Amino acid sequence: GGSGTLSSGSANTNEYGNAKVKLTTTTSPNTLCTIQAQSTSNPSLIATFNITTSGTVPFTADDVIARVVANDQLIQDVMSDITVTSNAPWAPPVTQLKIWQKGNKQKIQEISPEPGIYIRPPAGTGTPVNMTRIIISYDPATNIYTIKSIQEGQTEEYPYQIDYIDYGKGVITKSEQHVKDGDYIGLFITEYTNLVNTGGIWGFQAMTETAYDEAGNQLYTTTNSYSNIQLNTGIPDSVFE
Repeated sequence: GGSGTLSSGSANTNEYGNAKVKLTTTTSPNTLCTIQAQSTSNPSLIATFNITTSGTVPFTADDVIARVVANDQLIQDVMSDITVTSNAPWAPPVTQLKIWQKGNKQKIQEISPEPGIYIRPPAGTGTPVNMTRIIISYDPATNIYTIKSIQEGQTEEYPYQIDYIDYGKGVITKSEQHVKDGDYIGLFITEYTNLVNTGGIWGFQAMTETAYDEAGNQLYTTTNSYSNIQLNTGIPDSVFE
């Protein structure tokens, strides 16, 4: 009821019990929209949402990051084949992998050059790091925001990170890590390319990391190429045992 419209009147749940439709509200301030959601398997279960459009609010760097987080949260699990090529002195020229990821669980099978299976235990929660972010620039032609991030309370210039974010897709297209160790300054650039949309989720098929020294000389490049990508297939927990 009210001023909103739904992309569909109903939706089926997936393997994780999630279903979604898109709500488009009005941009008119202080306008109410009411939605009721009902389960066909349990008609007595009804949830009501009252949504009021706010007045104009400032757009911040955290709003851009939230768009990336929202896209990432659509991924419940992923399987993929990965080919890693690198000229780093400590890495083999080519590595073939298979990966399974579900939440904070991960399983990696190395096909070559040294076959083996590695299961990463669930990561601890740890202490979250609060970041201070600012929008450096925005390119309306590409819909890409450039965001600079430093740790909250940080007084030194380094370290800091620059992210280039495609807001329409909710993905980071490039990330620059600027680090300093004593008098040494280094730069690591990660680029995410071959963007694809799978079931409404944006992702990438290639990730390339290049390291530079303080003089700007390239030290090494490592590229991860992903193929046979499968999202939200319902990977059982037994895979990680």
